[in-house]
Amino acid sequence: MEQSIEELRPLCQRREITLESSGMPDMPKILGDRESLLRVFSNIIGNATKYTPPGGKISVSMGSDDYYVYVTIADTGAGIPSDKLPFIFEPFFRVKGKEERQKGSGLGLTFVKKIMDAHTGKIDVTSKVGEGTTFVLKFPRLYEL
Repeated sequence: MEQSIEELRPLCQRREITLESSGMPDMPKILGDRESLLRVFSNIIGNATKYTPPGGKISVSMGSDDYYVYVTIADTGAGIPSDKLPFIFEPFFRVKGKEERQKGSGLGLTFVKKIMDAHTGKIDVTSKVGEGTTFVLKFPRLYEL
């Protein structure tokens, strides 16, 4: 997670977007493929940088309970209309509007969903147009015997 944040920090600085992170040290471990999970984090944070205007903010936080590790990525970007939310993980789906100018294939979130499913994880999304989007990633916690 921290690697994804640090890789995208220069882009956020160039775009005058504040990138904050919290709750990272000493988090419980999760079982998964490192490269695939980096792709998940980089894709969601990368999308947030695309759709958050200068002066906006992206917050990445982690938390856990007895069973799960949670990663929350929230932005103050354009937001996604509620009628479009059910389709954002579909291949080639892109929200129409002024954000269409952003480059992308429409496959990033499809891969994110597939990777989360392969890791028995869950992904929840809430969004409000003009206020931003929040992704909550939920991973089973790894216990060492």
